[in-house]
Amino acid sequence: MRSTFTFSRTAYVPSYSIGKGINKPVANVYKALDSLGQKGGVVSASSKNKKFGAVDWRTLLENHKKRFDNTLEQLSEQLESIVQPDIDEQIYQVNNCGQVIETAIRMINEAQSMVLADIEPDALPLLSSALVQAAERGVEVRVKLYQDETLPGVTTVLRRHGSPIHEKADDVAFSASCDGSQFIIAMLSKDKRRVIQAFQSQSVLMSMTMHTQILYGQLLTDLKDYVNNDELEKAKTVLAETEHLHPLSAENTVFQRYKARYNI
Repeated sequence: MRSTFTFSRTAYVPSYSIGKGINKPVANVYKALDSLGQKGGVVSASSKNKKFGAVDWRTLLENHKKRFDNTLEQLSEQLESIVQPDIDEQIYQVNNCGQVIETAIRMINEAQSMVLADIEPDALPLLSSALVQAAERGVEVRVKLYQDETLPGVTTVLRRHGSPIHEKADDVAFSASCDGSQFIIAMLSKDKRRVIQAFQSQSVLMSMTMHTQILYGQLLTDLKDYVNNDELEKAKTVLAETEHLHPLSAENTVFQRYKARYNI
């Protein structure tokens, strides 16, 4: 039978009356009331038979909120004082296909200024949405492709007649460098169920090296195409439009991060 006993917000009730009202032993009730008192839920009045009164629920919640806020502020101050761990510059081998794809998408999603990538046809559907979304938020995204695809906001470099070449291979490969701070390079089986080889790292040195490798691969593809077709003006335009991407000559964000990381 459900008890109908309730505290009065003004009256003080003896512990034995409370026990009787809820059909519980007085000793157990007293322990519970003592615990509630420590938590601010009840107050007691000194008398021959100790009496208890319930604290108004608004006051109770306000007191708990203040304690929570104070605890949160103290915790925040303590966390701020903790020395942050150094950048993990280890190179990690990734052996799970799902993890490879998730890592690549995470890196693209975290990019703030620049993404350079080289993506084979079968790998593009895995990353295309993340690349377009990065471009939409203002990240400069440049991708070398092997078949003509439309990626809104993304600058694409097409390796002409590239698709038939990759159709002869039994792998699906891609590489990406993001902000010159992290990179991933992967080779998957044709059905994308097995990792042949995949590595990812936040090494700034390796990331800048990968950034430069992908950049020069894109430039060579464009320049070779234009020179072969005697389109020298277009070749000059490509060089001018990509000047800011060269880490050493332009001293862009990739190179600045490199210098800051190694204090050079």
